[in-house]
Amino acid sequence: MLALAFSLSILTACGSGSTPSNTSSGGQTSGGQSTEKAQGDTEEKVQLRWMMWTGSDEEKKVWENLASKVTEKYPNITVKFETDTFSSYWDKLPALIASGSAPDIVSMQSLRMPTFATRGALEPLDPYIEKTPDFKIENFDKSILEALSWNGKVMAIPYDLGPYILYYNKDLFDKYGVPYPDENMDWNSFLERAKGTTQDGNYGFVLRNVIDQVVPWIWGNGGDYMNEDATKSLMHEPKAAEAVQFLSDLFHKHKVAMPITDPGNENFYREAFYSGKVAMYLDGPWNFGNVRAKANFEWDIAPVPNNGGKVNTWIAGSGFGIFPKSKHKEEAWKAISVMMGEEGFEYLATTGRAFPARSTSIETFQKADPRPAGMDLVTKAAEKSKPLAVTTNWQETQLMINRELDKIWFNNEPVQEVLNNIQKQFDPLLEKHQQILSSSK
Repeated sequence: MLALAFSLSILTACGSGSTPSNTSSGGQTSGGQSTEKAQGDTEEKVQLRWMMWTGSDEEKKVWENLASKVTEKYPNITVKFETDTFSSYWDKLPALIASGSAPDIVSMQSLRMPTFATRGALEPLDPYIEKTPDFKIENFDKSILEALSWNGKVMAIPYDLGPYILYYNKDLFDKYGVPYPDENMDWNSFLERAKGTTQDGNYGFVLRNVIDQVVPWIWGNGGDYMNEDATKSLMHEPKAAEAVQFLSDLFHKHKVAMPITDPGNENFYREAFYSGKVAMYLDGPWNFGNVRAKANFEWDIAPVPNNGGKVNTWIAGSGFGIFPKSKHKEEAWKAISVMMGEEGFEYLATTGRAFPARSTSIETFQKADPRPAGMDLVTKAAEKSKPLAVTTNWQETQLMINRELDKIWFNNEPVQEVLNNIQKQFDPLLEKHQQILSSSK
C-alpha cells in the first residue's frame, strides 16, 4: 500500500529535467552504502548515496562538484551522486523508500513534504542541528525552512527557494515594438502583449499543463483551489473558474498560447522559450542557470500578472534530508552540513543554480551573473507570495486535476463542466487527506 500510495507523480515546482544519467564515485553494496577500513586507517571509509533530479549536464556537474566537497572535509566519506529527470526521480523514490533501499541523502521538495513526512520517509534533523552550532540554521529563510518541516521538526535543509515569476524574451518584444511586461501589468495588458508578440509563427505565451501553473492565475483573480483547512475544494467556484476560462481563451479564442504538442515532455514549455519562439512563460528562479545557458537572446523577468487578487504567486523550494533506515545517518548529516554550509552555499551561489535559501549567499548569487537584470523582483515577488498548500495525498490529487484540465487545453471542453467534475473528485480526496492526518498524529 505504501508503494502504491507513493507511485503517482506530482507537481513540478522547483523542478527540472531532461538529461538523466547516473554517475558515481565508487561502487556500492546492497542496501545502498558501502563501508571499508583501509589498512592503518583509524576511521571507517563510508560511501553514501545521494539522489537528486537534474535538467541538464550543467546541473549534474554542479551537484557532483558539491558532493566532492564532502570528501575534502571528511576524507573517510565519499558521496555517490545519482540523478534522473524530475518526474522519474519522484517515480523511483517512493518505491525505494517502501523497500528500505532509498539513498542515505534524500532530496525533497517542499510541495511533496506532507506526502513523505506522514509516512516516516525522513529523519528529523533537529538533534543533528543542535549539536552542530557552527551550522547557523538561523541564516536560512524561515518560510522555506518551515515548508520543509513537519509537526515542528525540520525534515530537510533547504538549498533554494523561489516564487513563480514571468520570464520574457526581450528580443521578441523589441522586434514587434511591444512594451515589456512590468510590475503594473494586469490581465488585459498581459493579453495585449501576448497578442502583439504572436506573429510570424511566434507565440505570446506557453503554459505547462499542470495545476501549479494555473494556481497563480486563480490567486491573481481572488480565488483559490481549496480552503485553508483543506476540507473543501474551491476550483469550481466563480473566481477560480474565471481564471481557468482566461487561460482557456489564450488557447482557443485569442490563440496566443502555443499549442501543447508534446505533453509527455515535461520540459516542453521551457524548450519552447529557449527556442526563441515564445515571448513569455512562468517558472521559478531555480531555472535561471538553464535559461542563461540555453537562451540565445536577451531576456528578463517580471511579476505574474494580477487581476485584483491579494496574492498572485506561490513560493516553494527544495532541500536535503536523511533516510531513517540509512546505516550511516551521522555521516549523512556531516555531508549535508558541508553541502549546505557556508562554503557549499557560496559555491552554489557562484554557479547561479538557484536562488539561495541561505541569506548570507544571496549577494554572491546576484553577482555571479547579471542576468536577469530585474533580479530584485525575485525578492519582491517572494514578499508578496505564499506557500502552495498541498495535501498528504497530493500526488493523486494533482494527477486527477491535471487530467481533467487537459480536457480544456486539448479539447476545448466547457470550463465550468470540467471544474465541476474536479470538485466531485477533489472533495473525497480531501476527506482521505484528513484521515491520513488523523492517523499520523
